[in-house]
Amino acid sequence: MTRLGVIVDWSAIRHRDLDDDLIDLWRAVEQVDGIAAADLAATATSFIQTHAAQALRLIDVVGEVDAVHDIDVGATIMTIAQHQPLEVWAPSLRHDPDRVQALGELDALGMCIGIITDSVWSRTWITQFLDRDTVPYSALIVANEGNWGLTHGDAWAEAAARVGPGVVIGARAQHVSAARHHGFEPVDWDWVAAQYQRT
Repeated sequence: MTRLGVIVDWSAIRHRDLDDDLIDLWRAVEQVDGIAAADLAATATSFIQTHAAQALRLIDVVGEVDAVHDIDVGATIMTIAQHQPLEVWAPSLRHDPDRVQALGELDALGMCIGIITDSVWSRTWITQFLDRDTVPYSALIVANEGNWGLTHGDAWAEAAARVGPGVVIGARAQHVSAARHHGFEPVDWDWVAAQYQRT
């Protein structure tokens, strides 16, 4: 019997949106370079919004902040990361414990869970965030690795190859068409609860 594939948009289990997630990074840079975190965040947010149709990576956002503020964010990050785990210098990015528990219930029922994201964070850092908060998953699809956005079919084709077909939880409106085309039916968290309450 084929296991049902469940894809979850990473943003649907996080407490904060992308620009808020990065505030820890800007606070860390402020401590080293003395430029207000709010100013760095404003630059990053403006860049992300201006390029909303593109598959941005953290290096793209950092490059814009470097250029505008004449600093080297990458060097600062590397210095901090060598001495502190994400738990210490990036505490704001947290997962909703109720939704993590709900995914755990689906995992216990034998469903194959994948996380999909168009976040600018790297795979290495994303997995640290997921593992820190014990989010169950068997596949992680990071769209920007293929220079895709989540409106791009190839991101969902990879998701289908890794876990599907099945359902997608938390798909944003602009991603629904591509998700459906590759065999994922959008559902909400009420569907999740119904699955494990039947047993």
